[in-house]
Amino acid sequence: MEIQRGYIDVDEYTIKIPENYSVEALPKNVTEENKFGTYKIEFSLNENTIVYKRKLLIKKGEYS
Repeated sequence: MEIQRGYIDVDEYTIKIPENYSVEALPKNVTEENKFGTYKIEFSLNENTIVYKRKLLIKKGEYS
């Protein structure tokens, strides 16, 4: 298999939580890495805002 062009895709979403709501839990942060690339998601809470970050890195190359 050949990946002719590697790339990186980064997304960030900000979610505002209403004042009278509270966050009970957030998903765990995840990082997966192998010879093809890396996938990472992060969640953080700052007062009434949830920040979700996602990063996908695909590496160029030939793979058997």
